[in-house]
Amino acid sequence: MALEHQKVQSLISAQQEYAKLRGKNFAVKKPKRQVYPLNVERKYLKELLPLISVLDRIRKQMMPKLEAVLAKANFLRPTSDSSTLNEDAFSDDLKFIIDAGLNKFLIEYSDEVLKVIALKIARSVNLFNETQFDKTIMESLGVNPFASEPWLAQEMEAFVADNVALIKTIPSQFFGSIQGIVSDGARSGKNMQDITADLQKITGVAKRRAKFIARDQVSKFNGDLNQLRQKNVGINSYIWSTSLDERVRPSHAAKEGKKFSWDNPPNDTGHPGEDYNCRCVAIPVFQS
Repeated sequence: MALEHQKVQSLISAQQEYAKLRGKNFAVKKPKRQVYPLNVERKYLKELLPLISVLDRIRKQMMPKLEAVLAKANFLRPTSDSSTLNEDAFSDDLKFIIDAGLNKFLIEYSDEVLKVIALKIARSVNLFNETQFDKTIMESLGVNPFASEPWLAQEMEAFVADNVALIKTIPSQFFGSIQGIVSDGARSGKNMQDITADLQKITGVAKRRAKFIARDQVSKFNGDLNQLRQKNVGINSYIWSTSLDERVRPSHAAKEGKKFSWDNPPNDTGHPGEDYNCRCVAIPVFQS
């Protein structure tokens, strides 16, 4: 049976006719519950953690120069309790240090390096999604009508471009926070001990940002691929499936087991995977 480009409803009809010729009945089996690609999310975070370590190392290397900026600001302060310090007195020095730190990071993590990371994750999400989709089709229909996917290359390229930009927000925010903390400390007369404690916290912030990107982007891309693959073979609706744990938001839990159309996304959440950090998936409905 030639399956290339065949839509699901036509395939079901063909299966029914074929079964009738053999004196049998054909029934579409209910798809099994699908899962969220948690292992891919963990893989993405694992790829980003060395980046955080590099940022933290550079921050530590910057500390003597940042301390010198603070000392200069305190030396130029008119009085010990003055809040009228002219920021121009130290802002150029601080900007030079920040730019040097960012440039040092970019030597180790250029756009090309970030593209390799993003492409690796794009391929992992696609493999996971494709495997689940094929398995669902095979279990439900008895054959696999997986069609050509001319749209896939463009989706992969878009994911890579978007994620390179997102990953770059981590060092941008990291060094921006350093500049803001030191600048505010210099103006307000904070000592180096207090500023150091504040600077140490931004590594944790960077890790949380990396974790958010990993989960949010994996879930969104998995959801996008699921939608594209289902619509590509003529599946127009799906059953909303949550992760069934305590982290599921009420607005998502309320949709568990309910049917939705790909052409009419829920107003409050969008389709599964579209909302931030959404781990829900769409189980295909083969017959309306």
